[in-house]
Order: sequence, then structure tokens, then C-alpha cells
Amino acid sequence: MFVLKGFNQGSSDDLVYVNYVVDEFSYLNITSVSANLIEDENECGFACLEITSCFSYNLAASPDSNGKLLCELLPSDKYNNSDKFVSNKFFHHFSISVSEMVHVCYKGCNSCCYFSIDKLNFRLLF
Repeated sequence: MFVLKGFNQGSSDDLVYVNYVVDEFSYLNITSVSANLIEDENECGFACLEITSCFSYNLAASPDSNGKLLCELLPSDKYNNSDKFVSNKFFHHFSISVSEMVHVCYKGCNSCCYFSIDKLNFRLLF
């Protein structure tokens, strides 16, 4: 779970959060909005939270010779680009947990609802 003040994914008082799910040795093969070398894998999740156009990210499975990990911030997710979601022995893919989104979607809703993924707000569609 990543926590960042001012992000509206989920909230508990003044703390807000998002849960990412990892797909090990998987890669979403789309154009990134940003790519950086990082030292700590958590930096990638926080970087994605700070960019509103980031919905998922690819993270190198192993560090390079300098101990850095490649972090690719992506403008979409595996659900909207399933044809570009592939096995890859060099990367792990992280995306927002759908079960978390469904939980948020159903909160306060007595009947089934559909949702669209919007990083800043969950929209109930009846």
C-alpha cells in the first residue's frame, strides 16, 4: 500500500492510499509517460501516485550493475491494454487493485454498479 496526502484513491481521515497488485515477470508494452532509474522499488509506486496520467508501472525485476532499477510509469493499465500485456523475465508489472476499486465502488451502494477507472475519482455508473 502506498500512502500520499492529497491523492483521492482511498482515504482514512487525512491519509489517502492506493493498493497496487504485482504481476511478476510481466510487462505492459505501451509507451511510458516517464522512465527513471531508482534505488528503492517503492520510489516507483510513489512516482506513479504523483503523476495523474500514471495508472500502472513496469519495474525491473533485478537491479543493473550500478544497483539501480528501471521504473517505467504508464498512462494506462493491463485491463485496458490486455493485448499488450506479456510475459517478460526482466520486469514486474504493478497495477491498481481491481478488488480495491470494486470495494470502493460498492461502498454505500445497495445494488450492483459498474465503474470506470479514473485515478482521481471512482465514478459510479448506474
